[in-house]
Amino acid sequence: KAVAKFGADAARLFFTRDALEQASDAPVRRYHAQEAAGQRVADLCCGIGADALAFAAAGAQVMAVDLDPLRAEMARLNAAALGLPVTVQAADARDLDPDADLVFCDPARREDGRRIFSVEAYHPPLSTIRRWRAPRLCVKLSPGVEIAELNGYGGEVEFVSVAGDLKEALLKTSRTQFGPDPIRRAVLIANESVQHWPDDDREPGAIGQPRAWLIEPDAAL
Repeated sequence: KAVAKFGADAARLFFTRDALEQASDAPVRRYHAQEAAGQRVADLCCGIGADALAFAAAGAQVMAVDLDPLRAEMARLNAAALGLPVTVQAADARDLDPDADLVFCDPARREDGRRIFSVEAYHPPLSTIRRWRAPRLCVKLSPGVEIAELNGYGGEVEFVSVAGDLKEALLKTSRTQFGPDPIRRAVLIANESVQHWPDDDREPGAIGQPRAWLIEPDAAL
């Protein structure tokens, strides 16, 4: 099963069933890390290190943290297996304020096998990011997030799809942006291309009343 997400590297890496299911798909990991070169990245709630590996492969200086000592050790071993320079520690993200250019956080969104929908019920809660002083903050959210819960965080929330399959939502913000409601954006990844809608060069199309048919070309849209 890991081959679908990690290709030939899967045979060299350590997984648990839950951690594998939670790991981002390869195109999404590359999207997370696309501007990471030369940056200091703190990957909090790193799990087995899937995104930390992508950040390191893109040329970032990576510190990865997970509350679970087992997963932290698996992340360390996975980085070593691929020869990637990732510093890993077992710690509680709620106790940290990382000295980094980017803090990337993937909070736990399941409890006892059930999905958690409220951002304040995540582990750690979304409000934890208000303590972090990094210039850039990026948090993975459930794609079914209630938009009203993001009011006051500013920045933008991206809904990311791969080949039409909605994978995740990402809140991208910073301490200086807290206050306004986030802008919504769709990120469509397919065949190694990435498209944003709306983008900086194109206004959203006019929206009218529904008529005979309502077409949803992509779940992220």
